[in-house]
Amino acid sequence: MVELQFVWQPYTPSVVQHLSPICVQDQAEWTVIAPLICFEMVEWHFPNRCTRQFGWQQMIPEMGNTCTRLHGISRKGDWSGNYETMHQESIAKWENRMSNIVEPGLPFCGLTNFEDEYFEWYNAITRRIITPLSQTVNDDYEDHHYYYPTAADFQILTQTSMVTYNTTQEMISNMPDDIPLAQYAMIEKMRNMSLNSLVNTGQGHLINYQEPRPPSPPRYDFRHLAHRQQVMTQESEEAESSQRTRKKGKKHN
Repeated sequence: MVELQFVWQPYTPSVVQHLSPICVQDQAEWTVIAPLICFEMVEWHFPNRCTRQFGWQQMIPEMGNTCTRLHGISRKGDWSGNYETMHQESIAKWENRMSNIVEPGLPFCGLTNFEDEYFEWYNAITRRIITPLSQTVNDDYEDHHYYYPTAADFQILTQTSMVTYNTTQEMISNMPDDIPLAQYAMIEKMRNMSLNSLVNTGQGHLINYQEPRPPSPPRYDFRHLAHRQQVMTQESEEAESSQRTRKKGKKHN
């Protein structure tokens, strides 16, 4: 999935103004950080973890409590507890929800740069690869098979791409002017492939990333061109001299 395949802000002002009043009467609560409670279920609402939905630039969110104990509560079996007593702490936070609202951030414009500190934080705490490309997911798989089996494989790929990029970039920077065009093009292609590999897998922040440049113009050995021009000039002069000699011979005859 790429940027244009995902709608980050589904409820733009133009969409909201056409919604039914019942849909927008609690609009002030859309950005509250609070627990959502339904009988035994308690799930936290963290809009600060996706501020792009409000048209704001995403910042590093504060840590939130997602208590795993709450996920183990259900109405299965013989249950005679009191949910109001059990969730009194969460209920108190819900009733005080309007005091914990996400403040409007900077308007989001364009794409987030790979050097942004949010990307560094995100890549450090997120399991981004879910299903291996080399495997087919089916109903027989256990839950853990839906995740990348080992981080080492991905790390090796990343390190290999980094080494390739750094090596080829250094070669291009120190390349002599008389290098054959085909050899230069091959090295530049390897550099661009490794760069694209890092950027497309979300690892562009690991290198000194810059906006993709247009393809470099062909490199020529100008000494070769000068020699070639000299040869062409000499051939032209010889042809003109030969033509004048033939004309003179015709006149004498």
